[in-house]
Amino acid sequence: MEVSPHCAAEKKYRNIAPWLLHCVGLPGDEFKSRGSCQKSRLSKDTGVTFNSIPAVCFLPRSQNLVTSEFATPKFPECRIQILDKKGKLLNSFPTEVERRGSSTFGVSPASDDDSYIAACTGRGVAIWSTEGKLVANMTSDDVQNCCHITHMKCGLLATTCITDMRGRCVTLWDQRSGKIASQFASRPEIVELNPLKATQKIIIRNNHIRLPWFLTSNSKDEIFISDRNSKCIKVFDTRNQRYIKCFDTSGFDTRVKKSIVPQGLCTDENENLIVVDSNTKSLLLFDPKGSFIRPLTRKAEFDLYGEPWAIAMTTSPQFHRPICRSKCRGNDNARTLAVSMATPKPAVGIYKLSFCPHYTSYV
Repeated sequence: MEVSPHCAAEKKYRNIAPWLLHCVGLPGDEFKSRGSCQKSRLSKDTGVTFNSIPAVCFLPRSQNLVTSEFATPKFPECRIQILDKKGKLLNSFPTEVERRGSSTFGVSPASDDDSYIAACTGRGVAIWSTEGKLVANMTSDDVQNCCHITHMKCGLLATTCITDMRGRCVTLWDQRSGKIASQFASRPEIVELNPLKATQKIIIRNNHIRLPWFLTSNSKDEIFISDRNSKCIKVFDTRNQRYIKCFDTSGFDTRVKKSIVPQGLCTDENENLIVVDSNTKSLLLFDPKGSFIRPLTRKAEFDLYGEPWAIAMTTSPQFHRPICRSKCRGNDNARTLAVSMATPKPAVGIYKLSFCPHYTSYV
């Protein structure tokens, strides 16, 4: 008998929880997480700092970490950094001269290898080589505040934009032609009821997205979009631009009593979805059909380092077996999570998705 996706996801992630290896951007320290059976040592000072909250992704082959910082009034220069597995800086670009007047937001691999990186620039997408050379710059007058990006299996790049209330908020870019392939997922409709009294009515349908933020895709080229104002994740089929379903925690599990406020999200090879919830400050696990499985972390996991923001995951199918009182063996090639954190200082936590029998009481 075929196992349901819910049971398969629950079995796969049983006794699995993130185990902090080190934290890039913060000074070295040592602590023991409450409820955890291991000690985790933060990285020593590698010389890497973040001026703003970074978007994160992993390169497909080397699994090196890529971070992208957006410009702020205090630090008006954007920056993309490539870090190795230990958090050491490998490359940083654009140069100081190239950064003037430019901006970057979300970041993603632009291919199935480590050759190119795609970053949102507000008015479109810039393609960089990992050596720091600008290869292409795709822009359009139909796009404003292009903020987050993901690379799809079909080769297209999908981005979200967060302005223009009635505009299309998902854009698919064709790297070969440098043009927009399609746009879909409209905003809610605004209808004026009484112009003299300035009263309006907002009509919201299932295929409307109120505040699109992060996005990711699966092997079927379906797009998962975190809609912060609707407090759910909405899924669209990019092949026919059809709305499919939404993911939330209502009615699935009493352990999450509040509505989610989704931020970063990523999928594994079985189409299971991991979502950063800024409401509970935790990582939530959903099966491919949208059913909530359980929290992967507790709120206390991020209390030391602030609110989780963006997330990325490597493609390794193995889980880490940390050295704890059960004397499990370590596995350096196991699946890795990168979680960027907002406060008190911008940082990126590097976690291993780890197996340990003591996690039954941890989560």
